[in-house]
Amino acid sequence: MKNTKNITPDISLSRDDLMLDSRYIKSSGKVIKDALQKGFDVLQMENGDIVTTGTKVVVYRYTWSNEQGKLIKTANEKKDPSVSELVTESILEGA
Repeated sequence: MKNTKNITPDISLSRDDLMLDSRYIKSSGKVIKDALQKGFDVLQMENGDIVTTGTKVVVYRYTWSNEQGKLIKTANEKKDPSVSELVTESILEGA
């Protein structure tokens, strides 16, 4: 009969090996998933750092005010439900 011992591979893990830490995997997975859903590029470094890069699109709307005789910068309502009124800012005051 063959001698069948439980043979496990010799794997030397350092204490700082984050890629095998379940807490790191869970946390980093969420960060990476959120960044990718927003269209960001994601770079995961060997030391565990995560770098995300992306572009934020900003849209400004200008409306002509006949009363004031100038353009007014008008922002759409914010996504925050507690902010319900439009925010306006007068521009070109000298015009």
